[in-house]
Amino acid sequence: MRAICSSFLLLIGSLMAQESEEIAKTSFPVRLTPEEEAGQVDTVAPCCPPEPSCKPKCCEPNNRCPGIVFEKPCYSPGPYFFGDWLFWKTVQSGMQYATKYNPSSGDMLNAKTRSFELGWHSGGRIGARYDIPYDYCDAVFSFSHLCPETSQSTNGPLFPYLMYQGSLSIPAVTIVNQAFGKWRVNFNAWELEFGRKMIASDHFMLRPHAGIKGAWIHQKTKVYYLGTPLQPSDRFDIKMKDRFNGFGLRGGFDSIWTIDYGFSVFGNLAAALLWGTFNIHQTQTFVGIPSIDWKDNFNAARPVVEAKLGFSWDWRYYHDRFLVGIDAAWEMQYWWGQNVYDRFTSAELPTSVKTDYDLAFYGLTLGIKLGF
Repeated sequence: MRAICSSFLLLIGSLMAQESEEIAKTSFPVRLTPEEEAGQVDTVAPCCPPEPSCKPKCCEPNNRCPGIVFEKPCYSPGPYFFGDWLFWKTVQSGMQYATKYNPSSGDMLNAKTRSFELGWHSGGRIGARYDIPYDYCDAVFSFSHLCPETSQSTNGPLFPYLMYQGSLSIPAVTIVNQAFGKWRVNFNAWELEFGRKMIASDHFMLRPHAGIKGAWIHQKTKVYYLGTPLQPSDRFDIKMKDRFNGFGLRGGFDSIWTIDYGFSVFGNLAAALLWGTFNIHQTQTFVGIPSIDWKDNFNAARPVVEAKLGFSWDWRYYHDRFLVGIDAAWEMQYWWGQNVYDRFTSAELPTSVKTDYDLAFYGLTLGIKLGF
């Protein structure tokens, strides 16, 4: 009996061992590459970095990662920095300083007004962007600076457009022999915005954003009128300062159409409303004697509109962890009510009329960006 029991246990043990071996062969298949099946490699290279940063292209071709598919678009958290060269033309209304005419031909017959023209100047913009690792959100900060200036001069007979007309004799105020001056605009603006990338299709992305914007725009003008019919050596010095400091809300959207090989077309549109303070200071001196020293401070809200359209090329490398890009665009900005000053027109109250003119920029923007 003991021999029969021992033989039965040995038979059951051998059957169980055979079944375990068959299960090991059939239940856990190992997928091998053609090179591994041919015995050309000893070890399998790692598929991806520990935390891949680009979902669709996690693996390089030589990393042998068959069958890996991700649905989410590329996402590379981390900051990148950018710098732009601004070659913009500055256009501002209300910059007349003299009117040329012939007094003998009648009242301003065939008259022609002379104005300051700021023209084209170079500026700069720097900034940084950080892709927040949550729901494709990001934060962007930028600072822009542009300082256009111009000098103008013309010979008479001239009507001194900016000079006080109230207390001077008639021949002196209607004609001067020469006018020249300088106008300078010191433009500075910064933005802090928070946006979210929205993938509309394989080749189109929309990025709405909202944030805050600040600016300080300081303008300085000096105009000199020389000579009158009665006193050719007379001199009238006029100095004007217009300083605006503002802060407010800003919002808009960016759009990107990708083409191929890293090229894309983008179009951006934004608007802001800034609440700020104007500090106006004007002085006028007649033959070395101060005649006007005028100061005015007031608060005002000023809207701003920005538009940008251009091309971009981006190159991402090392599993999309690093970025190098360049772009070229046509950019425009329109600032309402920035040129504010008083024209003194009468010796009786009110002694002045406050003017309010707009400021605009447009031109070429060339940029470079580096991401880490």
